[in-house]
Amino acid sequence: MPAIVKLLEHPTDIQIVECAALLSKALEGDVTIRAMTGGREELAPALFRAMLRAGSLGGKFHVVSDEVSGQITTVAISFAPGGGLFDRVDQREAGWNDFFASLSHETQTWWRTTLGKDYADAIHAILGNHYNNRWQINVLATHPERQRNGYATAVIQAVCSLAAKDKTVLALTTQNERNAQFYQHRGFSIVGTTEVNAPTGPWTQYVVLWDPNVPS
Repeated sequence: MPAIVKLLEHPTDIQIVECAALLSKALEGDVTIRAMTGGREELAPALFRAMLRAGSLGGKFHVVSDEVSGQITTVAISFAPGGGLFDRVDQREAGWNDFFASLSHETQTWWRTTLGKDYADAIHAILGNHYNNRWQINVLATHPERQRNGYATAVIQAVCSLAAKDKTVLALTTQNERNAQFYQHRGFSIVGTTEVNAPTGPWTQYVVLWDPNVPS
């Protein structure tokens, strides 16, 4: 059966917890999550809950569910132009502030300086005029046991449709070449890379872009 993408406009606490657990499983050992938690990956569920709640308040919260059990298999958070994670006070109060307070001083400083300024400036330089006028996917993952079924692709197509309706691009970043190639195979272009340094180790972040005006 084809994947059925649903928009959760008012996710329940149970759905938030379920989706955070899925993200924790799918992104276990991920270099970016290690950096964002300061190497304390037991904090990952709290980070994901904060992201999901922020997404439900200011963006789009898409899921794909198992057609038989109803269990969520894929989750994504995206934002229209002008929106973003933790931009608003209500988004930050929905879990982010508590998560941030649990981090070490070193990790808090990294969030503020490296991620909040240096990384943001690098992405801005790569995207140029698209930086402030783009749809973006901030979180996208499928449970490891349910991958390679087209679920993530279906969600990407749903967000691409929203971007096309707004006549704007969909741009996002991803943390390894394999993921970047995944997006390439779905009509995206790799438009740049930037090196991210963190106390837990450096990595290369890829910037990919889908333009509705460019034939796939």
